[in-house]
Amino acid sequence: MELTMEQIKGEFVGLQKSIETQVKDLLVCSSEESKKATDGLQKQLSELKGYVDKLEADSKQMKAASMPGFGDKEAKKFSFTSFIGALYKQAFSGAAGHDNPWHGAGYEQEVVREYAKVRANEAGDGSAGGVLIPQELTNDIVEMAIAQTPILNLGVTMIRGLVGDLPVPTITGRPTSYWVGENGKPTASQATYGQKNLRPKKVGCFTKQSNRLIYQSRGVSDQIIKQLLAESMALKFHEGLVNGTGSNYQPLGIMHQTGFTTSTVPTSGDLRGTRFKIDHAANMQMDLDVADELNMPGTFGYLMRPEVLAGMKRQTVVQYSGQAAADGAPVMALNPLMSNQVIRDVLGYNFGTSTQLSGTETSYGSSTTSSVLFGNWAKFWVAFWRDFAIKVSDVAGDGSTGSAFLDDQMYIVAFQEVDCLAMRPAAFTKVIGAQVSPASW
Repeated sequence: MELTMEQIKGEFVGLQKSIETQVKDLLVCSSEESKKATDGLQKQLSELKGYVDKLEADSKQMKAASMPGFGDKEAKKFSFTSFIGALYKQAFSGAAGHDNPWHGAGYEQEVVREYAKVRANEAGDGSAGGVLIPQELTNDIVEMAIAQTPILNLGVTMIRGLVGDLPVPTITGRPTSYWVGENGKPTASQATYGQKNLRPKKVGCFTKQSNRLIYQSRGVSDQIIKQLLAESMALKFHEGLVNGTGSNYQPLGIMHQTGFTTSTVPTSGDLRGTRFKIDHAANMQMDLDVADELNMPGTFGYLMRPEVLAGMKRQTVVQYSGQAAADGAPVMALNPLMSNQVIRDVLGYNFGTSTQLSGTETSYGSSTTSSVLFGNWAKFWVAFWRDFAIKVSDVAGDGSTGSAFLDDQMYIVAFQEVDCLAMRPAAFTKVIGAQVSPASW
């Protein structure tokens, strides 16, 4: 009877556990004979683990390409260059001296065909130039885009693979606890609940690649195209998640959400359009601590403009009475320009910078100020719908007089649907009036 890959894996995992048990038994003894037996079993265990790992890798490859049987072949990587080259030759029959436009790209052709069967409702009409790129490539671009989006590296909660709208129940008020006597009972109180919704907001990217670039940069254009798409999507992700208006098809970014814990910095911290200092940051931590939010589980951090961070790095302290602050010594006397790691150590929390935070807010008479946000980023949810979709065409038009066919180009379009939500706005506090103009520090 032929065993499936899962059954084979199960057999080896069972054998692996048996060997582990034998090894543990032998380790109790200290004789030379037991040591030799132990070494032999350890080697056998290592070999079996390597084989199981290979089976796991084959299984993932099969799943990624959505192609039955591919796990039994040597792992291959889908080449965007070979794929686009085949489309080019398909548009210009007989190009490069080959009657078969997919010559040299048989793997890419097979992957696309099988993937199109799985995703037939989204693949479009290949004869009209619409071809869906397989998942193994699109996931790679998504991961690159996420890695390049600073706000997503602060510890936000990411939800992937959604299909419909996601209604999210929220707790708007906690029940009250009481001290009571031996036979006493607490006064009845209830938690209050609300509901918010995560709904997909579509991000689109359209780019054109010269076929000359594709052919002259064989082996390189894959990375170029992926990097360009990832950078473009990352910038738009960041814009929406930080500063989205909630209108014009945008998500409502964190800076426009309401219900934050009130900050005391503008009064007791005396920011008022001046440089943001470590003292102000400490005040923000105090605000969340007083609100009983800083001791909650999660990942806390700051979000600020790069100029605000630069001002903190150049912060000085007065060493004697009458000395001007600008002439004082740096906070870290042995490091005139504090590094990012030093700032993290001083703050006690991580931070991220974003130019999506406005640097032209008007606060306390200055029109060159910005806001700074501090909070529990685990309470900020970012949702992704479906798969990141990429389609390419060698004949499509762009809505004007041009077309990929006439311009000898390849049109590439990508879409992703996202939304965001501050699940507990009180876990954040925001200050205004942080000066971004060095001349005003």
